[in-house]
Amino acid sequence: RVLSMDPPKGEQFGKMMSGQFPSMPGTYNLIRKLAGVAEGSEIQGKIAAETNQEFLNAVSFQKGCYLGQELTARVQFTGAVRKRIMPLMMTNVNMQCPRPWLIASQIQKEQYTEKQKQQEESEDKAEMDQGTVENISETSALSPLPRLASSIAGSMIGSMSGEDKENADTSNDANDELQAQTEALFEELQSYKVGDKIYDSSDGKAIGQIIALPEEGTNVLLAQMRLDRVGLLETPPKRKSSDGEDSSDVDDLPTWKHTNKVSIGDSSGASPLRFLPYLPLWWPTIDRKTGKAKEE
Repeated sequence: RVLSMDPPKGEQFGKMMSGQFPSMPGTYNLIRKLAGVAEGSEIQGKIAAETNQEFLNAVSFQKGCYLGQELTARVQFTGAVRKRIMPLMMTNVNMQCPRPWLIASQIQKEQYTEKQKQQEESEDKAEMDQGTVENISETSALSPLPRLASSIAGSMIGSMSGEDKENADTSNDANDELQAQTEALFEELQSYKVGDKIYDSSDGKAIGQIIALPEEGTNVLLAQMRLDRVGLLETPPKRKSSDGEDSSDVDDLPTWKHTNKVSIGDSSGASPLRFLPYLPLWWPTIDRKTGKAKEE
């Protein structure tokens, strides 16, 4: 903001500064999307909690009167948040998954199997109240998804598109092929529309919806995602079958995995892509029982 000045100083200052800061809306939109911030029409008509407004201190639960306050307060104090707008990094299915998401996939698998083990132990002991069983393992405190700054997310886009010239080997054939694949991906992402559903290729169910397309030349979009499909909301552990065998397959756990495939706008699974969700730095720790900020 610029403080108002009395004329003629105000007019002179305005003319002097008019050409000092050129408009760069593309840069602004890129940074806010990498940071997972939705704005304007992207959040219109949506519940405040689903657009992360409480994380930005944009909602007061103690005072004021505003449209939708009753629903917002009810979700905050008595309900659960099952969907949130978050950034997704989209890649080709044949592209190597970056290490942060490989680690996240393993963490989610271990967290789920430990929760399932506790469920079985509580069922075997009738005197134990299932509601009081707490996960005290080391993995329970780990973040189920990578937590990235917008600058780190931007550098990953560059490395995945083969633009790391310092580390490029003498043969540029592989690098050129990677760049060609990435450019094709960028063009494909621009062909989709805001509002298109994101379908899980394994079961054809909608798990999210596009809120904002990536900026040209990038692959990070904003989507309203079901939290249980990205590992931020707990799903009930699968029970043993009647013959006593575990009914869950190691490769079919209801958690996010780095091998997951999605299709956009088409539930048939055509043109599959991989989606790599991540947590913006400004997000608090998410309570995986409620989908809200975890109380300290």
